[in-house]
Amino acid sequence: MRYKHANQSTHYKVLLRERKDGPFPGEMEYLQFLRKFVDPDNSKTEFERAVEVAVIVYEDALSIHNKRTTRATRTRRLLFCDFAEGIAVAVRNFHKNQIGWDVLKKFNLLDYSFEQIILDYPEEFQHLDDHAWLMDVCEARIHN
Repeated sequence: MRYKHANQSTHYKVLLRERKDGPFPGEMEYLQFLRKFVDPDNSKTEFERAVEVAVIVYEDALSIHNKRTTRATRTRRLLFCDFAEGIAVAVRNFHKNQIGWDVLKKFNLLDYSFEQIILDYPEEFQHLDDHAWLMDVCEARIHN
């Protein structure tokens, strides 16, 4: 499941609303749409954009899996104050009954997992006491 166009996202309804830079065209490439959706004025860091895109991809995958629009409310709550700490909490709390990992894996979307974000932006997590452990765990999960 790799979306190709913006209108395949469950977040597409934003296209129907006028924005500062005008509405997004429905045929816009999916990832281009997501990047513009999460950062319309290019004010965020690459890390912040990657985290927000990952959450939206996760919500789209869950929506397909659940056959209804699904939002990652608990995940968003974790990220509310600090992206790095919230991601670390989610990775630390990984357990067998966690449906999100399985959905991302099923749809071949582990590139948008929090584990991959930790591996892609290790400098954002260096201040955490268990940084080395997080890196090892993420590496093992992604490559197994």
